[in-house]
Amino acid sequence: MAIVINGSGTVTGLSVGGLPDGTVDNDTVASGLASSKLTGALPAISGAALTGITEPPRKNFIINGGFTVNQRAAYTSATAVSAGTKTYVSDRWAVYIESIASTYNWYDTTIDGVKRRAAKVLSTGTGSSKYFHVTQQPEYESWMEGKTITISGWVRTNLAGQKIRICDGVGCYLIGSTIASDGNWSYISGQHTLPSDVSSYTAFQIHPAFGTGDFTASTYLEWAEFKVEFGSTATAYEQRSYGEELALCQRYYYKTTSSNSGGSYQNFAVCSWIDNAVYRGVIEFPVTMRTRPTFSSTGNFQSLGGPTFSAMNAGDGTTFDRHGIQVNVASNQSAGQSILIRANNDATAALIYDAEL
Repeated sequence: MAIVINGSGTVTGLSVGGLPDGTVDNDTVASGLASSKLTGALPAISGAALTGITEPPRKNFIINGGFTVNQRAAYTSATAVSAGTKTYVSDRWAVYIESIASTYNWYDTTIDGVKRRAAKVLSTGTGSSKYFHVTQQPEYESWMEGKTITISGWVRTNLAGQKIRICDGVGCYLIGSTIASDGNWSYISGQHTLPSDVSSYTAFQIHPAFGTGDFTASTYLEWAEFKVEFGSTATAYEQRSYGEELALCQRYYYKTTSSNSGGSYQNFAVCSWIDNAVYRGVIEFPVTMRTRPTFSSTGNFQSLGGPTFSAMNAGDGTTFDRHGIQVNVASNQSAGQSILIRANNDATAALIYDAEL
């Protein structure tokens, strides 16, 4: 073993057991290191780096946070919303302004260097001490009782005094920091503890921004990629595929329509003759709906080889409720025959089932 003492008095070249100074071999580690030698804070290490397992997916209880599903309409341009009337727009989202008419639309934009889809409510009237009412209602489940949730997302507005709001059934609460009213995008988050007993409540309400203010004809609220997750930390927004998002939305609202914008003969149902020239058919839903839906129809239909009619009626619903529905139509076909119900070359023809909260 050679020992070198340099001019400053520092000893170099010292080795132990044949190892260069500053190194530890596997045998040394295997024989055990004293816990007293393992001091100081360890750097943050992700689970993925250790095990290859990524963050668990599908933590977001907000549905259609990216506004990709729009069964009711396209909403690519401003669509009128009546004053003070709760109006469902992009699936699962409802909007209105207290006592003031407004418009709604979504659009693609770049926020913080990333392309995202945002929604916008714009006042078309004026009023003092009013508020935006933009909301989504996630359903309660018993295991949620007493748990802390974090609400997060992007917001921009020119109305002062806005905060995230949650109504949990017991009360309504403003949480998090006040959103800047400078028209710039802000990432906001806040925490809330859900009630210890949710058995009396169907759902809780999430409002991306809420607070009274004075509205002009150009007051607006825009929001993007909202998330509700359990825990006290906001994590990155998760993207779901269109098919998965559509299935989640169809639990609350389902619409079958002609797919050709120029008009088509889209088939809707096969109906069998019952009695008194009334035909009944069954339409099964693609997913089980939240509850028995209300039923309506728009546009013109026809029975193949039979008359044209402008509406269908829901059956009694005792057998087919959350899973499907009976439809009744009148036709002059002969008794005992079946008929095919289809759009009468009408792109607006649609059957609508609504089970929203």
